[in-house]
Amino acid sequence: MMAACKSNEAFEMVGVAQSSTAFTTHRALLLNADYRPMGSPLLTLDGEELVRRLLAETVVPVKWSEVWARSPSFEMRLPSVVALTKYSPNQTPEDVPPCNLANLYERENGRDAYKRRRKVSLKGRSPAQQASIDHIVPAFYGGEINWDNVALAAQDWNSKRGHDQRKGKKGEGDRRLNVLVYTPTYGNLMAFKNARSPEPAEWQEFLQPLTPKHGPAAEMWQEHRAMDAYVAGLER
Repeated sequence: MMAACKSNEAFEMVGVAQSSTAFTTHRALLLNADYRPMGSPLLTLDGEELVRRLLAETVVPVKWSEVWARSPSFEMRLPSVVALTKYSPNQTPEDVPPCNLANLYERENGRDAYKRRRKVSLKGRSPAQQASIDHIVPAFYGGEINWDNVALAAQDWNSKRGHDQRKGKKGEGDRRLNVLVYTPTYGNLMAFKNARSPEPAEWQEFLQPLTPKHGPAAEMWQEHRAMDAYVAGLER
């Protein structure tokens, strides 16, 4: 059915289908050719790009949704999961992601690395809520932004700390670093985000295998779950 459709018909179809809320909000999980997810955030395709890729035969359906794209002369059921027809070596689960605020936020489960009960936000409304990158060894003393020298901190605390080199020891209150500092993989970040904010049920068979089983990522996985449960108990 797809092979018989010309490109201009496909684009006309997309234009008609965009009046459908289901189409405009549709997302499909994009897997590599080995049927594993990629990227952080997860690589996905919206309805229009999905139709284009299917018609260009650069992706193949893996799981179907109940969403359809329709025009007067053509209809296509949209997949909820697709896979690349050619393997991409980029952003695989084993690759190391860039060290930036968005990825650090996922590594720390969106919680301040010094006060673990405190949730911070990438779009905080105040310095106490705003997430920021804290240099464990301050930039003033040559500390760089790399995975071994960063922690997530609320902007108010980060500003107050300034050039203080003390990493904090037991008994020093909010100066104590309460997370493991390590280099994550894309797979770690995908698993962490999926646990914090679950993706659609039909994607889970591809995401659940990414749950870390050993090493510092597995230790922090357990810490994330324990801290979330503890805070949820306090809020009841």
